[in-house]
Amino acid sequence: EVTVAGPEALGTQLAEMAGYDAIFLENVLGTDLSRAQMETLRSFVRDFGGGLIAVGGDQAYGVGGWDDTPLEEILPVDMTMNDTEEHPAVCLEIVIDKSGSMEGTDSSGVSKIQMAKEASIAAVELLSPRDSVGVIAFDGASQIVLPPTKLSGGNKARVVDAIGSIGGGGGTDFFPALEDGLKEAQGSGASVKHVMLLSDGQSSPGDIVGLTARYRSAKVTLSTIAIGGDADQHTMEDLAKRGGGRYYFSPDAESVPRVFTRETILIAKNYLIEEPFVPALTNVGGMVRGFEGVAVPQLVGYVGTTKKDQATLWMKTHKGDPLLASWRVGLGKSIAWTSDAEARWSKNWTSWEGYAKFWSQVARFSLGAREGSGLTATTTIDGEGVMRIEAEAVDTGGDFANFRSVFAEVVGPDRKRTEVQLRQTGPGKYTAVTKAEKVGAYLVTVAMAGADAKSSPRLGRRHDTQGLLANNTRVNLR
Repeated sequence: EVTVAGPEALGTQLAEMAGYDAIFLENVLGTDLSRAQMETLRSFVRDFGGGLIAVGGDQAYGVGGWDDTPLEEILPVDMTMNDTEEHPAVCLEIVIDKSGSMEGTDSSGVSKIQMAKEASIAAVELLSPRDSVGVIAFDGASQIVLPPTKLSGGNKARVVDAIGSIGGGGGTDFFPALEDGLKEAQGSGASVKHVMLLSDGQSSPGDIVGLTARYRSAKVTLSTIAIGGDADQHTMEDLAKRGGGRYYFSPDAESVPRVFTRETILIAKNYLIEEPFVPALTNVGGMVRGFEGVAVPQLVGYVGTTKKDQATLWMKTHKGDPLLASWRVGLGKSIAWTSDAEARWSKNWTSWEGYAKFWSQVARFSLGAREGSGLTATTTIDGEGVMRIEAEAVDTGGDFANFRSVFAEVVGPDRKRTEVQLRQTGPGKYTAVTKAEKVGAYLVTVAMAGADAKSSPRLGRRHDTQGLLANNTRVNLR
């Protein structure tokens, strides 16, 4: 059974995700997933043994803002590329709103100005020593905090310090600051000149048409990030559209760093490689079983990434970059496909007779062993908040499996995990007790060393007028 839904349907509770065996992320923008959703996905794979398949596109991986997230942590590829080609020098002018409203906090408890500064610093870290960064802050007036400064030598620390020094207060008028940003970028001498505006407020009126015409004439591009529902979204979007850049809306301050990261990558490094190539198999069996020696169709693009050291590479691109990779994360598996599954890059694949077989094998490979585990488990919680885990184990011949190492991973409602060792209490029987004092859903995965399979009893606890009650559900063999 397959459920197709938007990222918002993913939820943040592991108990909900545990109803699935595997989850596909198909060209999902990083800002469309909350930090809590990513952390739950990580737990779904690592602690529960679920499968995760990340499918690329122009909004995925590094260009989708997946850098330094729990999602990057569990995938078999890093979001950055090995710098095999020389990129043109970039000048990035960061224009930050420091008006009084930027000092306000959202649900994360961190102020918008602080998040904007952290995002700017993260952008600096992505740039190379040959690139330059300038910083402008504004409220009712414009302030050049730092002129365009090359990041070579010890200048990166100087730029970071300048960003950190920005304080808050005053009204909002970003037009004078954008004029300064244009002048500073023009004088930088860089091949690529880009201005990034971050604001959460309504600006005083300005000449959008004339300003953006001067940007285009000087070959300086302008992108904007509107933070929160009070931002001047119409003006910000109009500026970016006319300025040849991109417009982003960040509903909260917490998502600003990911948006800024994606924009910086798009400016500084061409991670979208759109060239025709024929994929090359680098392994046999597994996901690519039956495709050895088969002429697979041509692809016309992918997102550049780097394979992690312990990952397995199954297919590569013409440049040697990962196309299909996998690795084991805790109890589960994650898979990365860096091209897309749509007409933009995979139009020759969608009509290929092997297309359905390929994706079926990828999905099944992510699931791991599912049958013949020889391991069953049950869980109960008493009224004192003590969980009892019991398991029965048999070997492949049907005899009791004695003197084995049997352990359980317990993931609580707060997504914290505890590993518990079970002790043998009888022929093929193993038992352990642990605390389960928080109200909410608990997920327990029991595994036996030396065996492929694991069992995952799912149990919940609820609160009602009679107090805490254990609510045991059936055991699912995995």
